[in-house]
Amino acid sequence: PDKIEAASFGMAAVVTGGRVFVENARHELLIPFLKTLRSIGGGFSVTNGIEFFYNEPLKGGVVLETDVHPGFLTDWQQPFSVLLSQAEGSSVIHETVHENRLGYLRGLQKMGANCELFYQCLSSKACRYATGNFPHSAIIHGVTPLPLKASHLVIPDLRAGFAYVMA
Repeated sequence: PDKIEAASFGMAAVVTGGRVFVENARHELLIPFLKTLRSIGGGFSVTNGIEFFYNEPLKGGVVLETDVHPGFLTDWQQPFSVLLSQAEGSSVIHETVHENRLGYLRGLQKMGANCELFYQCLSSKACRYATGNFPHSAIIHGVTPLPLKASHLVIPDLRAGFAYVMA
């Protein structure tokens, strides 16, 4: 599996209270993701792959800033936002790689997630979208557990679609 698939399966396991083993997943390619997952209480163990599991009630309070490899990949942030919606406390997402990547959060809001979209940078550094005419930062106010409800949604991209399925 590639690093995006491995992280996606891991997030699905954690948010559903399940457990999954991703055989041959290379942890060295997932360091920023694994550190962030552990910081909110998600569990994993590394052997000849990575086993992901629900470890403890999730805790928010993170500032997640997307980046290119070796940073926290932009393709991880959509499903990670579902984890943050289920984590106690408020967290920040700052998208610095793609334009208009946070529009999917409106769909999560329809499902009951408590999040706010912002046009300005909400992290320690300004990005190239600081003057953009679209939201590129968000605050997700999580609660444990937040019962999300089914809704009719338009899937804007593959990762957002996976986030909707997780929710």
